[in-house]
Parts: sequence; C-alpha cells; structure tokens
Amino acid sequence: MSELFLVVNSHFTDEDKEQCQSTISKLVNLADISRKRGLLELLREMENEQEGFLKIAMYLICDSTEETTAKEILENIVLSGEYSGAPLLDRLLITEAALAIQRGENPRLLELRLLSMLGEKYIIEHQRKK
Repeated sequence: MSELFLVVNSHFTDEDKEQCQSTISKLVNLADISRKRGLLELLREMENEQEGFLKIAMYLICDSTEETTAKEILENIVLSGEYSGAPLLDRLLITEAALAIQRGENPRLLELRLLSMLGEKYIIEHQRKK
C-alpha cells in the first residue's frame, strides 16, 4: 500500500468509500480480463474508457513500464491534482490495482487488497454478500 494512501486515508468519509465500490468492481473485472485473456485484451477494454486516470494507469502497465516508474508517475499525477474525497480515493485505488495487475496478482486477492483500503467494515460486508 502506498505511503501516499496512508497519509490521506483519514480524510475519507463513509460516503466517499461507498462511491468507490463501483471502481473496485471495475478494477477486479480488469484484473480478471488481464489474467484470463492478457494485456492486449486489457488495452482493447480501455479504448472506450472515459476515465482518463484509469486509461493512463492501464496503458503504463500494458507498455511494461517498470513498477517503480509506473507508481511514481501515477502518484505524481495524484499529487499534482487538487483531488479530495471520492475522486482522490478512486485514483489511489486505481494506482494500487494497476500495480497489482502488472504483477499478475490474483483478482480475488486484489479485491481483498482494495477493500482493505476502505476498512474492515467493507471486507465484512463483501463477505456477507457472497
């Protein structure tokens, strides 16, 4: 988990975290696509994507950018913007997910990792839904 996330985590409300649940679902789906069909299919998925930061993150990992470089670029973008609340949390989740996808992390483990960034309550809620 990034140091940046640890610094700003206390600023997120439950409403911010609720809004980011759809981002987590999308990221886990992208991880599934990458794992089952490869990075080229992930690029095809990005063709119609509207979220600019997500596109940048996915293009970085699909171009085989070194992990530390990709992380630095993504965190620089986050730090240079004036993001707060759910938009900031979305970008932090995307950064974490992109790097995990690049490492080939299991999508279920990625889901747990991202939910852990929201807090224990969200992991428990997710497990109850299953």
